[in-house]
Amino acid sequence: MKIADLRATPVNIPLRAPYRFAYGSIASLTKTVLEVVTDEGIVGLGEVAAGDCSAAALGFRDRLIGVDVLDLNAAEARCVPTARYSPWDDALGHRRVFGGIRRAVEFARACERFDVGFRFHSGETGIGSAAYLHLSAAIASVREPSQTLFRWYADDVVAEGPFVPKGGLVEVPTGPGLGVTLDPVALARCHERYRTEGPFPGGPGKGGYGEAFSRR
Repeated sequence: MKIADLRATPVNIPLRAPYRFAYGSIASLTKTVLEVVTDEGIVGLGEVAAGDCSAAALGFRDRLIGVDVLDLNAAEARCVPTARYSPWDDALGHRRVFGGIRRAVEFARACERFDVGFRFHSGETGIGSAAYLHLSAAIASVREPSQTLFRWYADDVVAEGPFVPKGGLVEVPTGPGLGVTLDPVALARCHERYRTEGPFPGGPGKGGYGEAFSRR
């Protein structure tokens, strides 16, 4: 099964009420939804949690087309072929997480060997949230509670809607793959919200309500 296409869509996930903290407040979280389309019609889901990274993700599209979906080494070699050193934000630094779930498992196991605590930080769409719920349930060393913003989400891009804690617990999805289904109507709705509000975080020259973010 080989990669035939890659789609990247920036979205804004709204909060039920503004998130207020020392620097100000925000009304939505910007994420990038990834769809990896295969030549057999199966679509894999992924997410970039760090705002609008659609342009960067699509920059890898042509390099990834034709790669076997299970050959992570080949995909990594095509995306970061020449990196040798690791300044703060170069490609080699990103190699440590390239491969998503498999690399996250390796990192969690390394933390366990060195007796370093490991937990997840919530703030993703239902796609990223489903991934870390599976990992939390599967990795025995992840025992401490992870941060969650589930109760704050007012929308999501998955058909199952935002995850809802019940009795202090969140059920692990049981469907195929990550256990969630991308809802095209919800994806379009959250993308339109991004187009209307702009990205957050923003900042000088980036546009969106994040640019007007003020310290309080």
